[in-house]
Amino acid sequence: MALRDELEIARKDIKTDSYPISIRELASLYREGELDIHPEFQRFLRWSTEQKTTLVESLLLGIPIPSIFVFQRTDGVLDVVDGLQRISTILHFMGELKDENGNMLSPLVMSKATYLPSLEGKQWLSDDNSKSVGEDIQKFFRQEKIDIKILLRESDDQAKYELFQRINTGGTPLSDQEVRNCILIMINRDSFFEIENLSRYDRFINCCPIPERLSLERYDLELVLRFLLLKDIKTKDILDSFDLSQFLTTEMRESFAPGARDFKSDYDVFRRVFAALDEACGDNALRKYDAKKKRFGGPFLISAFELIALGVAANIDFVEGKGVTWLAAKIEAIWSDPRAEGIYGQGVSTARRLPKTLSVGRTFFSED
Repeated sequence: MALRDELEIARKDIKTDSYPISIRELASLYREGELDIHPEFQRFLRWSTEQKTTLVESLLLGIPIPSIFVFQRTDGVLDVVDGLQRISTILHFMGELKDENGNMLSPLVMSKATYLPSLEGKQWLSDDNSKSVGEDIQKFFRQEKIDIKILLRESDDQAKYELFQRINTGGTPLSDQEVRNCILIMINRDSFFEIENLSRYDRFINCCPIPERLSLERYDLELVLRFLLLKDIKTKDILDSFDLSQFLTTEMRESFAPGARDFKSDYDVFRRVFAALDEACGDNALRKYDAKKKRFGGPFLISAFELIALGVAANIDFVEGKGVTWLAAKIEAIWSDPRAEGIYGQGVSTARRLPKTLSVGRTFFSED
């Protein structure tokens, strides 16, 4: 197919509109339920008070801010695709922002500003007039306009998720998994909370001690997603060009679409696997075992997650039947098995490692 033909087809899938909107109108749309900013996303927002103050200051100074992207749902509601932090900051400053339970958040108090130093300590409304920005500033702020770009409801349904992913990768404070979390909330809110519940499972947490930095970026949810989506993958499908991050995003969008797949049994296997691992080796389950020193050491290893956790998952009935002592011995023994040699450690790409860790683990934990 020629490039021009491909372009014509693709453009038919994406229909857009664009126009400026006043902050007064924006707040009104939110108040009346016609603008959905996904309050569940608030847990992924990292803007500091200083960053929020800078945005408010920019709007007061008339400095243009980037466009807000929204998707027009079939019910007419505008679904925010990009610009959540900007809209949330505006609404928070105006005392309009609610959390995911519908409770009004505490008023945003401004920090030190560069060009408007008197903004420090101010808020939209206050019983103490000296701390309020004042009615004249409120009117001025409400009249400011921002650019809204609308992905119209005639667009292909997947275009919203593709747009969100493209905009929110690159120079953004969101990690790949945080972007996936936001997409999953848009696709299937209930499934997102199921996955988050699994990430809080105490036995999983004990077996996967990850650094605080990775925890803040929700790497724990990525591990749950890896488990669910890699558990049954065919190793022959993992080619040299395999991009795990893209696979997780694409597979998640397809597998968690409403009615696409029932993960209930997979959730159950997840709990059974980490219950067994925790009982057998505790927080050493996914660390490397040194046969010479006869002890575990080092940090949690993603290669061990693939080799052991997913290997046990593939044989969970058999493993549970063999018992805790057997499993503990097998976990120690796998690190000395010739089949596992060279498939972990620095410099081994995911595309090279995964077919080996998955196939070795699936075989190893099926053997007496």
